[in-house]
Amino acid sequence: MSDADIESVLDRAMALLGLPVEPAPPRDPAVYYLPPFTQRVQEKLAKIRADAPGWVERGGDPARLEALLKEFERVMEEWGSGWEIYYKRSSDRGSTWGPDTRLTTAPLPSARPSIAAAASELHVVWFDFRDGNAEIYYKRSGDGGASWEPDTRLTFATGDSQHPTVSATDDAVHVLWFDDRDGNAEIYYKRKQGGG
Repeated sequence: MSDADIESVLDRAMALLGLPVEPAPPRDPAVYYLPPFTQRVQEKLAKIRADAPGWVERGGDPARLEALLKEFERVMEEWGSGWEIYYKRSSDRGSTWGPDTRLTTAPLPSARPSIAAAASELHVVWFDFRDGNAEIYYKRSGDGGASWEPDTRLTFATGDSQHPTVSATDDAVHVLWFDDRDGNAEIYYKRKQGGG
């Protein structure tokens, strides 16, 4: 599910109402896509809501529009809760790349990964909401990313723990994040001695 899939549902609803549909502009890799996408979705929804009553009065079938709007809600929820962490490996300094490897399978968004390497070990941290609030998770590969160990939950604080970053040496792994266990956001640190 992508943002383009979401926008296409709204475009179909606008076409049903007889509203002009402007396709999404091509992505500029130098500009983060989310703010313009969010603005376009809000504008399209506003146009649909404003025009729908008159369209129904003119004989439009409200059930058809309702079905499209429910589909929009479904794909929006799926897109918003389906973020996972993926890893891609190159063994020739970026000239070629292997396949995508999915690292997470949490039922809610997994976000903001950070990766560190020390010799053949890779260490990844991120946060996700699988346990009801944002917690920090860790995953290790001992063979340069060819295989990965199970997830390890690193935080158990009340409130949300977010935006981790990881650093590694041959003899230690260091993780920083912030959480609001004390009522405001503070920086916390955790260390594991001895690589793996």
